[in-house]
Amino acid sequence: TNEKSIGSLQWEVIKRPAVWILGISSAACYITRYAIESWGVVFLTAEKGYTMLGASSLLTTMQFAGIFGTCLCGLISDKFFNHKRNIPCLIFGILYAASVAAFVWGPKEYDWINWVSMCVYGFTMGSLVCYLGGLMAVDICPKRATGAAMGMIGLFSYIGASLQEKVSGYLINAGKTVVNGQAIYDFHAAAVFWVGAAVISCLMALLVWNVKVKE
Repeated sequence: TNEKSIGSLQWEVIKRPAVWILGISSAACYITRYAIESWGVVFLTAEKGYTMLGASSLLTTMQFAGIFGTCLCGLISDKFFNHKRNIPCLIFGILYAASVAAFVWGPKEYDWINWVSMCVYGFTMGSLVCYLGGLMAVDICPKRATGAAMGMIGLFSYIGASLQEKVSGYLINAGKTVVNGQAIYDFHAAAVFWVGAAVISCLMALLVWNVKVKE
């Protein structure tokens, strides 16, 4: 009976709207995350005049900030928000979207904007991946069925990452023109897609603000 009850618990998790909403939020978060990781160097060299080395250094700093975000997000929510994930998730979600917007639309002559935005982006991305992909799902599901929730959100995240490649590639290629044998990229449509996904991720996470554990 215990085995059956675990199976039925997992099925309950899979049917829960809150888990689907978290999955969609995570997928949208991953769209923006993999957009920056896949296209960041191209964007910085084509749009902001960076050298390959300069662009790589900036994105490496972002990855380090991401490690800090991943390591500290649980501590932050436990210590400062009484173990609640919803408030830090909202704060980090807003900062995530704002940092991507500053990165893609900030004036190119202000180099510091790129550095600050990528540090904030890295930290919040590392945190959100933990909140959306793990901590929040575990918090709202019965302890014996957390694997099903994590698996579902992992699947959504993977779909988001795959979708990003297809859509970003299409939008960037659609805006490409060749002048004197040199490719000129227009990132405007792709940038709207990237920032939009970050905003959607933040809004979707708000929908599970007060969801309780179902045993």
